[in-house]
Amino acid sequence: LRAWVAVTEGVVPRALERNLAPWLGVDRPVTPDERLAVRVHVEALLLRGRVAEAGYAVQRLRGRVRQGFAADMHDRLLVAKVAAAQGDVTASRRTVRAAMNRLTGRQAPSQSLEIRSALALHGRRLADFDVNDALASGSAARVFDAVERWRAVSHRLPMLSAPEDERSAALVAELRQARREGVAPGEEG
Repeated sequence: LRAWVAVTEGVVPRALERNLAPWLGVDRPVTPDERLAVRVHVEALLLRGRVAEAGYAVQRLRGRVRQGFAADMHDRLLVAKVAAAQGDVTASRRTVRAAMNRLTGRQAPSQSLEIRSALALHGRRLADFDVNDALASGSAARVFDAVERWRAVSHRLPMLSAPEDERSAALVAELRQARREGVAPGEEG
């Protein structure tokens, strides 16, 4: 558990490989501990820049297995992260959208605010990854679309379209970025 916390904070603990070895030695990870070990391993490989190895390791998370929703969302996030690290932006975005659709499907039948909020937390890292990917693209329209996708999921509202003209789209993207950073538009942070 401590290794997981460290990896999610961007630090790869020494001796991580040795600590994970008992759970990584299986051919097909099916128990929660085995799958968690694979997830931590993939995160660590990505942090170390070992993309090819992460690509191989993440394949172990594919396939159907009984696991909780949070674990499923994390698996999908890792598949998207590895695809992006390998330069396959299309596969990365497709994976994020499929995860978002699964999240939406789980939220739809529930009227409970508590359940919907808990489900939304599972999508937070996916949303951050998607929005950061859009920001990195430099496209105001992509930023707008990514933010709208996740706003629509969290508020169960229809997705809005990006403004037609590039100037308006850029202004909306600047406003969204400023809100994320907690800075008023036009103000230096």
